[in-house]
Amino acid sequence: MTEPEDIRKLNARIDEFKQQHLDPDKKPQVKSAATAHTVTGFQISAELIAGVLVGASIGYLIDDVFNIRPWGLTVFLIFGGLAGILNIYKTFKSNDDKEGVM
Repeated sequence: MTEPEDIRKLNARIDEFKQQHLDPDKKPQVKSAATAHTVTGFQISAELIAGVLVGASIGYLIDDVFNIRPWGLTVFLIFGGLAGILNIYKTFKSNDDKEGVM
């Protein structure tokens, strides 16, 4: 049995759509260098803020559970800041690897 013509056309259109819109190697186009730098800046600030907030939250909970105020908050606030800085380093390292800069 052969495939009807309309099914073949539909399959061809589906394949064309997949190639245009679902290609995993295709990267989204950034409009300008300023936009790319702005996106990177927001990503970096979000990494640092998230690390500090998570560390402070864990420290606060530890202080509350073990009644060791302010040591848990102080220690985990520092750990959160260090984790944020480490995430920023990883972000810069991955951007350098993508661009081929070592």
